[in-house]
Parts: sequence; structure tokens; C-alpha cells
Amino acid sequence: MNKIIFFYKPFNLFTLNHAFMRHFFLILLTICSFLFCACSNEKDASDIQIIITPDSLAFHVETGDKLLFSIDAKSLKEPLSRIQINQKTAKTGLILVWDSIVNIQKFNFNYQYTVPNSIFEKSIELSFVARTASDYSITTKYLIIDSINTPLKESSAHVMYSFVNKSNNAFSITQRQVVSFPLDSLLSDFYDYNNGLSPVSKLSCEWRSATSKRFSRFNDFNYAEATVQSLQTTYENASRKTAISELKVNDIILIGGVSNAIGVVKIIAIYDEAGSENDRYLFNVKYIE
Repeated sequence: MNKIIFFYKPFNLFTLNHAFMRHFFLILLTICSFLFCACSNEKDASDIQIIITPDSLAFHVETGDKLLFSIDAKSLKEPLSRIQINQKTAKTGLILVWDSIVNIQKFNFNYQYTVPNSIFEKSIELSFVARTASDYSITTKYLIIDSINTPLKESSAHVMYSFVNKSNNAFSITQRQVVSFPLDSLLSDFYDYNNGLSPVSKLSCEWRSATSKRFSRFNDFNYAEATVQSLQTTYENASRKTAISELKVNDIILIGGVSNAIGVVKIIAIYDEAGSENDRYLFNVKYIE
């Protein structure tokens, strides 16, 4: 009689369970991911839409440039309550530059933004915000400032006379011209000063300001290749005083307000002749427009 031989392969319950569990886990993970995305999208979705034109994300600008933005905002449910524009830099932080209270479903407005002349950083972040009573939406634009790396403009060969000479004894950096102190006090960014104790026949070699400017002697400053950024950075980190004395030929004097520079002067020559009427300074000035 023929024998029938069965080949028996032991049943591996662990292998089955492992394969099943892995397949089940993948299905579960897929379902959870779908549910998470659905819930997340539902949560993140806003009933407010805000569109800013031009639609570019970043713009290359210079200080003083004007940019025209078209703001289109709408709310699908409750009415819009506020439209705001914020300006942000690393040094100044967040500043509200425009704010409009509304009570409408749709909003359209053309806003002209001027890049501040007082900004000495490489970029500005502008955020446009549309709000309702319970929600908000933001669109952000980035302004890359090119002018901070451009060379300063220069005005040369200015002659300012001693305080004894009642005309042409002061200088206006904003006007780039010699003026008279005290007659032109509002323009006298610096003038030749005498304390009344020194002889009038001797040039004082001291400057003060009638416009509350500060002075910093910084003879290592690279005057020849000065830029807006290099001047501002050096000025911010320099010791600033309300008067500068013992002036000498080749001195480089940084001049500005409490924190922002407006220009830099390089003294070319100092003439202290017999008498006082012809005592004078010869200098060049580079300035921020």
C-alpha cells in the first residue's frame, strides 16, 4: 500500500501577528494623519482674507522711497473691525504705522508707505493685519534696504570762520553751507565757540551745536569709503559729546543726534593768523540725505 506523506510546516503565530500588527498600524497611522490634517486645516482656516498688491514677497528699496500697496480684505462671516499696518526692525521692534477702525465685510484701500530716512538697518518687515471681533489674518512683506551700503555724498572745501566773524562762523549739515551764528541758530549744526576767557585773537578750535547735535572724534573712521551703514554703526558705538575741542588738521568728526548720525566732517586745514578776522577752518563733509 502506498503511503501518503504530508509535509507539515509549523504555523508561526508570531509571524502572522507581526505582519498583521504592522499592517494595522499603517492603516491606523493613515487614518490618524488624515483626521489630524482635517482637524488642523479646519482649525487654521480663517474666515478673513487679506490680499496685498503688488504680490511680491520682498522689495529692494532705498530710504525715502515710496511704495504704493493695494489692500483688499474681506470677511466671510462677521464684519471686519480693524485694518492695521505694522513696521518691524531688529532695533526698533514692532511699530504701528497705520490703523483704521471699520465695520464692513469688504475693505479696499491704497496705502503709500515711505521708507524712513532714520532706518539704518538692512531690512524692514511690514505686516498687514485684518481683524474681526474674534479672528485675524496677516500678510507680510519684506523691504531690503540697499542704500545703507551706498557711499555717502560729499560736499567739499567749506570755509567756516572764527566766532569773532559774525557771519560765516557756523555750518549747516542739512543745508551743506556756511551760516551765521546766532542769527541762523536753527541751522547751526556746529559753530566756532569761545568761552569768553580765551583771547579773541586766538582760534578756539572748539565746536558746539545750536541744534543739539553731538560730536565724536574718530580718526580711525574710513572717511574715504564711508557708507550710511558704516557711519551709523560707528556713531552708535562711539562716545558722543555736546562739544568737541582741541581740533586739529585731519581730525574726523562724526556728528548726529542722540542716536542717529547725520554726517561726518574731515578737517583739511586750520588757519590761525595774526588778529582774528581771518581765522578759519577748511573742511569736507559727507552726509546722509
